[in-house]
Order: sequence, then C-alpha cells, then structure tokens
Amino acid sequence: MVEWRFNSDKFKKFAQYSGFKNRHITPYWPRANGKAERFMRTLKKSLQIADVQTKNWKQEMYTFLHAY
Repeated sequence: MVEWRFNSDKFKKFAQYSGFKNRHITPYWPRANGKAERFMRTLKKSLQIADVQTKNWKQEMYTFLHAY
C-alpha cells in the first residue's frame, strides 16, 4: 500500500499561508471518514449547481474551497 503524505517545506508554508492545519489520520477511523465524506458530498453538490447554472466548474470549485 502506498502512503501519500504532504511533508515538504513548500506544503507546510502553503498550509500556514492558507490558514489550515494538515492532519494525518488513519483511513478506517470512522469519525474522520465521516467528515471527509460529508465534505465530498457538499463539494459535489456545489459543482452540480455550477453545472446547472453553466458556470466554470473550476472557478466555482476554487470559490467553494476558499469559502469552506
């Protein structure tokens, strides 16, 4: 199994600049997975709305992520 981690100095600086904290969680931790699943559902709905309104989905995704 390949494990991906964002540990570079560039990513740490980006996280600090963007105002978030990178957390490492186990894949089968139900509470963390629930949060991730809920986030993905909300993001998907945002992109569906952008599609219906014929807006640029990438721009809407960036707007959503920035607001989230």
